[in-house]
Amino acid sequence: MTTPPHGPGDQSGADGDPAGPPSPYGQPTPYGQPGGSPYGQPAGSPYGQPGAQPAGPYGQSYPGGPSGPSGSQGTDTLSVVALVLSFTCCLSFVGAILGLVGLGRTKEGRAKGRWAAVTAIVVGLLGTLALIGGIVALVTVGTNLTTLDDLEAGTCLTADGLTDDSEENVTDIREVDCTEAHDGEVVATEVVDGEPTGCAELASAEGYDGTNVDISRMTLIPISEQVPPQDGDRVVCVAYNTDGSSLDAPLLGAAS
Repeated sequence: MTTPPHGPGDQSGADGDPAGPPSPYGQPTPYGQPGGSPYGQPAGSPYGQPGAQPAGPYGQSYPGGPSGPSGSQGTDTLSVVALVLSFTCCLSFVGAILGLVGLGRTKEGRAKGRWAAVTAIVVGLLGTLALIGGIVALVTVGTNLTTLDDLEAGTCLTADGLTDDSEENVTDIREVDCTEAHDGEVVATEVVDGEPTGCAELASAEGYDGTNVDISRMTLIPISEQVPPQDGDRVVCVAYNTDGSSLDAPLLGAAS
């Protein structure tokens, strides 16, 4: 009995055991390492370091991060307010004080506007001195002003509008020494009771009669609170040079 030859589909081994066909790649695993990564390294971060953060486009941290440049400071508002107030008439002192505060706030470049603080201090102090000087001047002028009730015959004075014919009122009357330059002199006074007597008659009675001075070159006017004066009003008769020039000596003989 002959043995049939092995055909191509015969899978029996030499000992009669079934055997599978050999692997066409010669190895049971296709990449040479059992269970390994197809790239030869364990699975990890695609950039080579686990948990790494992407860098910024220029090799530094992103703008605004902790290591980024700090933003520049704006102009100090208080210093600007101080500068504005320093140019204000009655608030220049406040501007100077706020300027001192602003000077501290802008120290060492902590904020801009140091120039405004310094200017506010200088201008504020100058404005304050000017304000004080003006107040002193007003007080001094106010204390030197004289009312009609204080004027008597022989009083020499200066006054606004006295020698100016275009002015309707005489204001800011000040009593001065008759040996100094002055605008006019009181030569008579009267308190009206009924019909006014008139300055010419009153002045003549006081000695203003041309004996000591050429009254033809002078003007004699009445000054009163009301025009015409009413009963109880005080009338002051003042003589001055018609050409508006100053007097430098008394007019009344009694005052010479």
